[in-house]
Amino acid sequence: HEEDMRRLILESPDIIEKGFRPITREYQTSNGFIDILGKDENGSLMVLELKSRRAGVSAVRQLKRYLEDFKDDKHGVRGVLVAPSITHDARELLEAEGLEFKSLEPPRELKKGYKMTLDKFISSR
Repeated sequence: HEEDMRRLILESPDIIEKGFRPITREYQTSNGFIDILGKDENGSLMVLELKSRRAGVSAVRQLKRYLEDFKDDKHGVRGVLVAPSITHDARELLEAEGLEFKSLEPPRELKKGYKMTLDKFISSR
């Protein structure tokens, strides 16, 4: 399901926020692979960690580790945890670390091999 979320974000990046531009997916750092690396409308780097289920403290810690590779970036780097929901403890840690949360449900499979995307939903109205 994380791959479906990744595909949806790459096809419709504004679902993260207006002006978000993906740069690459599966970006390798010394601490593992970042799901999506992009820039916001001001040019600041954004590290997106995707979870297809409710995110917990371990997901926040994972995102924080990824950001360590960008600590020398002069423009600042935003860390965003993208998941359907987040635990209370994870939200507290996220806020304490200055990270962000974006609620996003994984796309649902309608028919085998067919996925509903935001573009398809809007264009069918």
